[in-house]
Amino acid sequence: MNAERIISVLDWFLMEGGEPLYECPPAAGDDIVLDEGIFEIKFPDFEVYVGPPTRPLVGIMDVAVLLRPAMALEVEVIRAWLAPHIKALPLGFELEILPTEDGHHDNSLWLSKCLSTADFVNNHYPEVLSKLMIEAKRLHTLSY
Repeated sequence: MNAERIISVLDWFLMEGGEPLYECPPAAGDDIVLDEGIFEIKFPDFEVYVGPPTRPLVGIMDVAVLLRPAMALEVEVIRAWLAPHIKALPLGFELEILPTEDGHHDNSLWLSKCLSTADFVNNHYPEVLSKLMIEAKRLHTLSY
C-alpha cells in the first residue's frame, strides 16, 4: 500500500469525525509511523478498518466497516434479513457475514469496498468513502 494513499484515506475519515485507534498511542509530539498493517478508525456507532486488499488483483486497499460485532443469529437468518439491502448497495460494495474470533457462535457483519488505483488517480476516493459511510449508517440502523 502506498503511504500517501493511506494517509489520504485516514485523513478523510478523521475529517469526518473518526478517531484513530492505536495499539500504543504515540506520545505527545512524537511522529506517527505508518506501517503496512491494518489501521482502525472509531466512530460512535462502528469501527472502520483500512488495510491491504484481500483481493490484490482487484484493488490496492480495502476499507471495511464493522457494522455489528456480534449477531447471535444463524448465517442463513442474517442472509435472509439482508437480502433486500444487498440489492440496494452501490456497485462494488459488499456485505460479509463472518464468524467472531472469540469462539462463540456469533457472527459479525461487515460492509466493505476495495479501492482501486483509478479511485485515487481520478480523485474519486472521497466520493467512494462518502458512499461507504452513508451505507454504513443506513445499515447500522436497521433492526432485525
